Amino acid sequence: MAGISWGTTLALAYAQAHPDRVTEMVLVSVVTTTRAEGEWLTRSMGRVLPAEWERSATPSPRRTATATSRRRTAGCCTTRTRKVRDRAAAAWCAWEDTHVGTCAGHRPSLRYRDPAFRLCFARVVTHYFRHAGFLEDGALLRGAARLAGIPGVMVHGRLDASGPPDVPWQLARVRPGSELVLLDDVGHGATIGAIRTGTDRFAAR
Repeated sequence: MAGISWGTTLALAYAQAHPDRVTEMVLVSVVTTTRAEGEWLTRSMGRVLPAEWERSATPSPRRTATATSRRRTAGCCTTRTRKVRDRAAAAWCAWEDTHVGTCAGHRPSLRYRDPAFRLCFARVVTHYFRHAGFLEDGALLRGAARLAGIPGVMVHGRLDASGPPDVPWQLARVRPGSELVLLDDVGHGATIGAIRTGTDRFAAR
């Protein structure tokens, strides 16, 4: 089983619920979607990227994922509502592309040019942030012992501003049989090479 970013939350939740169906795990840019992580990814990270956050949060710099979700999932009965919704989705995606691009060599994602994609992406992300992944806070850490006997590797960038390395670090401490690989000069998403390294070691199995 493999997962990247939000996919690591899904992978961990599934594996803890059905450990008998998982033979190994490769997790890249690990997040557990706690309320603290959601807060960090919004207002708290605004302290690191204040100008970018202010542009994204306009007109209210105090916006949270909850308010963001409400604006982006609002109905579209009027032209005015649609415009407000589309502007909010574009602002969120601009913020996404900013906080994942804190490392040298980052290229803006072309997918955010598509208005339909922007809206769907913003709706899904802010909806799950708002509800902390529909998991009890800290549930994935508490349930890590259920993964005993399942070999796994977590690959994470030391410069990952979107998902700080303390998240996989804490998981590695409580999860039996897990290996944490921290990559220098790498941000969110790690690298294709790192993902291949993680999957190749299980290929023989």
